Amino acid sequence: EQIHHKIMAIAKESNEVAQHKYTEEDVRRLQEKLHCIDQEYSEGIVDDRSPTSTNWQDNP
Repeated sequence: EQIHHKIMAIAKESNEVAQHKYTEEDVRRLQEKLHCIDQEYSEGIVDDRSPTSTNWQDNP
């Protein structure tokens, strides 16, 4: 659930940035945030499986 909140925050920020003239740095900052989430996910730090899913406990 935490990853969902992080991604939703980035989506909200992206929408806000898109409403005005944005800079290359604005885009780079958003890309870096997404990259960090992707890296955590790839390294197994982030687990997006729900505890209510059927295989959550069987496949840690």
